[in-house]
Amino acid sequence: MMLAACSGSDDAAPELTTSAVPSTEASTDASTEPTTEPSTEPSTEATTEAETDDADADEAEVEIDAVPVRPVPSQVSTESSHWIGVVSMSAAEVEVTWSEVEGDDVVYQLFRFETEPALDKEAVDLEVPYAEVIGELAFVDAAIEPGAFYTYVLRVIADDEVLERRWTDVLAVDDTTPPTQITNLQASITGEGVLLEWDPSSDDVEFGSYGVFRTDGEGEPQYIGGGGDLGQTSFLDDTVYGDGAPQGGVASYEIVAFDFHNNRSTPTVIEISVG
Repeated sequence: MMLAACSGSDDAAPELTTSAVPSTEASTDASTEPTTEPSTEPSTEATTEAETDDADADEAEVEIDAVPVRPVPSQVSTESSHWIGVVSMSAAEVEVTWSEVEGDDVVYQLFRFETEPALDKEAVDLEVPYAEVIGELAFVDAAIEPGAFYTYVLRVIADDEVLERRWTDVLAVDDTTPPTQITNLQASITGEGVLLEWDPSSDDVEFGSYGVFRTDGEGEPQYIGGGGDLGQTSFLDDTVYGDGAPQGGVASYEIVAFDFHNNRSTPTVIEISVG
């Protein structure tokens, strides 16, 4: 699963507002003098009932601004290890997940925005949550527009503190085709470590990132870094010497390309002597 996370400050929840309700006080314009002719003025009782009905109708039309279920504390937590990521995304639904935050009273608030260049994820106003979750660490969103980019921002309220926001981006399309395998992988020794270089990959929908893995001796490949830009086609492994030196003096590297839907290319492997 490919995960992304980041941070910023939050805005207080909007105040509850209502419009004024008209008075239902009865009119007293009708004449009270006796007469032998029927009065053409409406009776006091009739006027009162009519005005009451109008007032009830006006009151029913009063709109109340929606507000978050709970207020946002002013105290900002120093907690910084929480994250939000994507489980799956398609043209039908998106599932996001996040890390658990400890506390006696923890609520996870999700805000959804259509992703656009002008969207400042660190400063965008967080007013009414798109979803508010308690006791769960995932949310499935089926109310999506196929082909749309969305940004989900996570705000966590733990006890009486609010944590810094985190976010992740999704693309609501079906995609099962991995990026192309990278080619022309080269490795060279420098004064700072092992420099890896390769030709760029490509993807039919949306490229995600490169992943660099290193195998020391008979061990399993370990992720050591990567890059989230298609054109970032080099990586310096500066942990290959010292305490991180591979056993036997030979390091084996593999580069994998991931797309936005976490499909992964066939690895490209190279070995180099560092002893």
